[in-house]
Amino acid sequence: MGKKIGWTAKVRSHRTGETGHAHGVVTSDDPGYSTEQATEDVRNFVREKAREQGHVASAFDIEFYG
Repeated sequence: MGKKIGWTAKVRSHRTGETGHAHGVVTSDDPGYSTEQATEDVRNFVREKAREQGHVASAFDIEFYG
């Protein structure tokens, strides 16, 4: 059974400077999955989703729960 960690984050557009929010769940089968790894996974996810929509964005103030 994998480890699931819920997250929320503020997201900033590099083009416009506008901010918004994002949320989701990261999962891992690694029992040693750390908050640092989860943080990097969230940042990568936000960058990729923004890129898919033709934007450049970053996540900050990431909070985990669960």
